[in-house]
Amino acid sequence: AAYKAGQQRVTTFLEGRDTDVLVPACPAWTAADVVRHLAGVTADTINGVFDGLASDEWTDAQVSARRDMTFEAVLDEWSSNIDAASELLARIDESNVPAEFDTAFGRVPVSIVPSVAV
Repeated sequence: AAYKAGQQRVTTFLEGRDTDVLVPACPAWTAADVVRHLAGVTADTINGVFDGLASDEWTDAQVSARRDMTFEAVLDEWSSNIDAASELLARIDESNVPAEFDTAFGRVPVSIVPSVAV
């Protein structure tokens, strides 16, 4: 539920805003790139794509794969996958998701994801 609520907050926040602005927390990315990444995380989660989890290569691949899509198409993809990803994250301990991953803040348990979702 937290992951889906986060997706809805981001979508609502971005309505009518310029998505080509740079995001201070992700200096190399625009707001649209952040959403490309979030849609990619959701797709990778439901498809079990965890090789390189949370690495620059993993996140860059998510953004690059959606670079030629319209922003609306990226939002549609994210929305169409959000329920399945939310269900998987709700039972994360039973999934094949790696137990931990590296972040800018150090190594963290993946079980934290639903509680800090977007």
